[in-house]
Amino acid sequence: MRNISKNITTGCDAFIVGLLITTVVAIPLFFDIRLYSVFDLSKVMALYLLTIVILVVWSIAQVFKHGFKFSHTAIDIPILAYIFIFILSSIISINPIMSLFGTYKRFEGLTATLCYILIFYATVNFITTQKRLYLLVISIVAGATVSSLYGIAQHLGFDIFKWSSFEARRVFSTFGNPVFFSAYLVMSLPVAVALFLRDSFQQTETPVLKNFQKLPMLWVFFVVSSIIYTTFWLTNTRACFVALIGGLTPLLFFIFKKQSAERYKFVVLIISFVLIGVFFN
Repeated sequence: MRNISKNITTGCDAFIVGLLITTVVAIPLFFDIRLYSVFDLSKVMALYLLTIVILVVWSIAQVFKHGFKFSHTAIDIPILAYIFIFILSSIISINPIMSLFGTYKRFEGLTATLCYILIFYATVNFITTQKRLYLLVISIVAGATVSSLYGIAQHLGFDIFKWSSFEARRVFSTFGNPVFFSAYLVMSLPVAVALFLRDSFQQTETPVLKNFQKLPMLWVFFVVSSIIYTTFWLTNTRACFVALIGGLTPLLFFIFKKQSAERYKFVVLIISFVLIGVFFN
């Protein structure tokens, strides 16, 4: 009986990890042209479905585990306070339904926020090994790369869909809005950059992860970073430039301080980003 419980628990854990990877890849890329709200409603429905499945599988895993285990974080209290205020404000809202599901074409209500928090805690509790972390991080970068390539194709005029409100100077890729797409790239770019520069200041002894430190693989991350950064320029969104500078500059500063070798990669990255910026200006 114990072996059966252990097998079910292990299977549930692996399934949840797979669902989390699916979440960071599928939601940014998914849209359904049959819907009137092609991008927003598609993504929020995918978010709801994936979150429900994660919750169900997590509940099954807890039934077969011996004792309830839940990993906490340093920001639990602020998160609980935020949710409490959100729920209270939704109850006393002038339009509780809108507070629950969000406005049309945005859908950023209480339901979506609870999904985000559940996915956050699922990540904390199940992405517990370096291998799982790498799989999740690389999945994030892979999704951003695919979306970026589609954005570049849009800019060049290669798009199988005929969008009614599309401008080649402001691509929106799989998001339907250049601002949303740009914000997504701003969050993904530092992850790709960190993957490219990581072994300059940190070495791992885990055999499974040594493949990620091979030279060809590292330069793949450089190419990916350049693709994401180039597509960011194609979104032509001014506000996100502030976010990019505010997020990427401290990251590069701390990485440079920790680097003990192979600083040439850092120099190559900076020069490439500067040249790309000069080209688009």
